[in-house]
Amino acid sequence: FLLLASADLHVLHTSYLRQLQIGIRDRCQVVLDHTPISGVAAVLDVSWDTAHMAVTDVGTQLLIDHPGRLDGVEVVGVDEHAWRHTRKGDKYVTVIIDLTPIRDDTGPARLLHLVEGRSKKAFKTWLEAQTDQFRARVAIVAMDGFTGFKTAAAEAVPDATAVMDPFH
Repeated sequence: FLLLASADLHVLHTSYLRQLQIGIRDRCQVVLDHTPISGVAAVLDVSWDTAHMAVTDVGTQLLIDHPGRLDGVEVVGVDEHAWRHTRKGDKYVTVIIDLTPIRDDTGPARLLHLVEGRSKKAFKTWLEAQTDQFRARVAIVAMDGFTGFKTAAAEAVPDATAVMDPFH
């Protein structure tokens, strides 16, 4: 459930949307609950690209850049995925998820990050960019048989136990 409030519309970078912001300020908000980008674009009467940029910018501010979003993560899952939206030639991303709720039977897994590429370097760089407290808290890393992920985990979170994820 993501709330895109009129105050957050400043991330919409066109003059038309600046006018839209003025018109809806303090009067309405757009609520996104599994709503496709095309639905958001229709509600705001803007192009798909403009709506996507707004949702991405606000989502990044509210979710990815949220300082407490990694609190409580103890079980990390990692896998690669073919992705058509990468900027570089490599059409893969490394998918990093929080499996702690699955282990604790408290809810679904949670996406932590998508890193362009599928390599030891991609995963290790992400792990090393996290705080010492985060890395110390990671007890388990679930992955497929790719040795790059296992080596990255062993080097960046050496006290964590590497396990084969249940899909492999």
